[in-house]
Amino acid sequence: MSNSTKTPPERHPASTAVTGFTPTVSTNERREIVATLTADGSRFVASGTLTPASRTDPVYITLPPRECLPIVFVPGIMGSNLRRASNKKNKVWRLDGKKPVGLFWEYFDKDAEARQAMLKPHEAEVDDGGAIAGTAALVQQRRARGWGEVGQGSYHEFLLWLEEQLNSGRSSKDAHVRQVRALSQTWRPELFGHLLSEQDIKKCLGFRYPVYAVGYNWLDDNAKAAERLASRIKEIINENKNSYSSCEQVILVTHSMGGLVARACARLAGMQDKIAGVIHGVMPAQGAPVAYRRCKVGMWDEVNGIETTAAMVIGVNGSEVTAVFAQAPGALQLLPNQDYPSGWLQVQHQGDTLLRLPKQDPYDEIYKVKDKWWALVSQQTLGKVSWKDYVDNIDLARAFHQETLGRYYHPETHVFYGADPKQKSVEQVRWQLMPDQVASRTALPVSSVLHSQAYLEGSSNLLRVQPHDGGNWRQVAWGAVCSKPDQPGDGTVPVASGKAPAKTNDPAVRQQFGLSGFAHEPAYHNRHVNEAVLHSIVKVTGRARVPA
Repeated sequence: MSNSTKTPPERHPASTAVTGFTPTVSTNERREIVATLTADGSRFVASGTLTPASRTDPVYITLPPRECLPIVFVPGIMGSNLRRASNKKNKVWRLDGKKPVGLFWEYFDKDAEARQAMLKPHEAEVDDGGAIAGTAALVQQRRARGWGEVGQGSYHEFLLWLEEQLNSGRSSKDAHVRQVRALSQTWRPELFGHLLSEQDIKKCLGFRYPVYAVGYNWLDDNAKAAERLASRIKEIINENKNSYSSCEQVILVTHSMGGLVARACARLAGMQDKIAGVIHGVMPAQGAPVAYRRCKVGMWDEVNGIETTAAMVIGVNGSEVTAVFAQAPGALQLLPNQDYPSGWLQVQHQGDTLLRLPKQDPYDEIYKVKDKWWALVSQQTLGKVSWKDYVDNIDLARAFHQETLGRYYHPETHVFYGADPKQKSVEQVRWQLMPDQVASRTALPVSSVLHSQAYLEGSSNLLRVQPHDGGNWRQVAWGAVCSKPDQPGDGTVPVASGKAPAKTNDPAVRQQFGLSGFAHEPAYHNRHVNEAVLHSIVKVTGRARVPA
């Protein structure tokens, strides 16, 4: 059953009692339906389910607040659906369903060269055709809000939860927020002033929060993704300015690399003022050494949180991962940047550290080194990507880290990161040199070993090093074993990078939480994470502008 009403002249939310049907959203105090506003802002639609005539208690149809503060979700790397720009029906990366089985079958048997051909940054664009659950009317609304652009299994459950919590009836929303306030008193924030005030709650109840999602081409430069996000923010604000609704700002909620995109977006001309605040989730603020490790040994042997399916899709060995990363500026921008603690790459032998890099500059000291076995890539693993093109992409990463981002954070920044000792992450990459069973025990001069003298043994993390070119591969002098993830984090981002925003002592970072109980990719499936985000949304609203 549906009931539509013309926009009323009243400024404040109004309620109308109707008997005989069950509300879509109800509370313990009274049965209540919150009407939804059509896209053109001309009328409201309220829907409910018919009940027996013997049930005579009223159902209240409540009009939503006129003030609008859209929530815009920005996904992490590989969280956006992509298609071929030249053929929009050709799916490149589609994350439909709870487990993207189709994606697995598309990539699991592809070698490095095939992956490189399938995932070319300049041939891909955002695909808005991803699967969306719901009635025909809801699917149409959610697709218009960009939900089809992001992975259904990774994010839609969270987006639906936000919709329900923030746009239910006034009494329901008040109850949700007060429950979160009670829970937050047991949290241990790394910055003070986190508790919700009565003023925060009251202001939150006066806003409508439509939930949007904005994907981006995660293979390409994140600076381009920031421009796309800025364009969508402007469109979203304009969409919510109509005969009933007023809107001036949005709130950004990000996942992983989406946080870097959001920070870059907020620095664009005129954008900081259009964003009321940014809530960063599991953001690699200073990069993640696991990106280097995956380029060297792949993902097969990572523990805690990386399942077989993900490894088969992203890359079992270093060659498969490197073939994609080397041509993808966005992926390279996840590498540890200039602010990550120095010395994160080490070569050790029997307790002695023979090499510790970078001293200052990871770009010149590690990423652009061409001939050493411990460098990020070798010419052999670049496939059809030229060395010049690869170096240009590293220079793009440096420019993005140092110039586009710098140490900038939006003036209303809220952060949560993974600090779970069970979710082992890579904080430092340590290569341990080991003598072969049939070899001399004389240590090799580590700095002189070339890429041509080293090879990876299958999909393991064992790098074999040969002292001379052209010899028999069985006459191996040394093996170098890469350390496994062994520090607290979320399985991908270590604590050192996740907690970096608060360490800047920038007053823009208002509050920061170290949470546990979740892995990196499914972070938004965790109840405590969701509650922390809701808490932060209310805090951001407390400082947001009320539209004139």
